[in-house]
Parts: sequence; C-alpha cells; structure tokens
Amino acid sequence: MWPEVYIFTYITEGSFDGSMWGTIEAKARFIAQALAGEITARTAEDTSEVVLSAAEIKAIASGNPQVARRVQLEAEVARMERVRGVWRDTLAGLRAERAGAEGRAASREARRGVGRQAQIIADASAGARFSADIDVGSRGERRTFATRPDVGAALQEVVARHRAGAALARRGNQATVGSHRGFCLAVRAHPVFAPDLLLTMPDGAVLEGLGEPGEELSGRASPVS
Repeated sequence: MWPEVYIFTYITEGSFDGSMWGTIEAKARFIAQALAGEITARTAEDTSEVVLSAAEIKAIASGNPQVARRVQLEAEVARMERVRGVWRDTLAGLRAERAGAEGRAASREARRGVGRQAQIIADASAGARFSADIDVGSRGERRTFATRPDVGAALQEVVARHRAGAALARRGNQATVGSHRGFCLAVRAHPVFAPDLLLTMPDGAVLEGLGEPGEELSGRASPVS
C-alpha cells in the first residue's frame, strides 16, 4: 500500500538508551563479521556501517561530545587498519609474483644455454652415419649398433631390465645406458609407472623443455611401453 516507509529512532540523552545501543553495537559487529566470513581465530573487527551507526547513536545518547569524537576516531582508525592490511597483502602478493617471475626467467635462460650447447654438439656430428652405443647384457657391456631397428631392440631390452630392477627395489632409478652423436641416452625407471628414455648432455643435463615454442629440440623424455 505504501511505496516508502520511514523509520525514526529517538534516543534520550543521559538515559539507558546508551546501554541498549551498546548491546546492539556488539551484536551488529559479530553478525556482520559472521555474514562476511571474516571471523578468524578469536578476533573480530568493525567491518560494517551498521556497527558504526549504532556506536554513534550510543555516543550521542551519552551526552558527552568527547565520546562521540572517540567513536569517530575509532571508526577512522579501523578503516585505516583495513586499508593497511589490504596494502600489506597486495605488497606480499606482488613480491611473490616478482620472485616467481625472476625464477622462471633464470630457469628459462639456463635452459636456453643448455640448448645452445646441444646445438653445437648436434652440428658437430651433422651428416655422420647413424650409430649408437648401447649397454647390453646383464653386466652392461657397451656395443655399437649401426641401424635404428637394432638400437630400438637393444634399448627395449635395457629399459625392461631397469624397470624390473626398480620394481624389485621398490624405488626409482636413473642411469646412462648409451650414447648417440655426442649425447647420452639415459633411462629413468619407476617401480610403478612406465619408464622414460632420456636424451642428456654429457654433464647429465636432460634435454627436456628447451627453447621457445617452435624451437623445440629433439630428446624430450618419452615414456617407453
């Protein structure tokens, strides 16, 4: 029937109204925090305009202008503390983001350095006939194979042996099992998952994830069934 309704609140200076509004203030503070999900540990802060309004009414009812001024200052201090908290959280987030970016940049530069070294090794053997040295047999005697099918068969045998060893020992292992055109061939075995066949540098650096998109080098870790 009525599109708008006005609510008037009357208080009496120096009466019990101050105590009643103090109770409302305490309830409003807790309820506002509960609804906002901002109650942590055992603390609760002023976060709602409703709380501040109740506090102001309580101060007015006291009849002391200093009380009203105190309430205003407390509200301002609470607001500034919240702003400071947001600033500190933002600063911490930015510092963490910067540290992560610097770490990724350093890691990328290191990978690019490994890639350049790998390219030098690959260029040195460009045009050479295919051959690979593989550790075969139970004692790992190294033999040279000149065809890809022979190398593949030898690697399958070596990988199966390392996978069985990892399963028996119930722990993973990684070992160099051969070489090809200046690079090393390594097997990374896991007691449960499929092993990986790796192409590594002579110093053991794995040629995996090198360069930028479109500049990928061969030799990424590849699962061996």
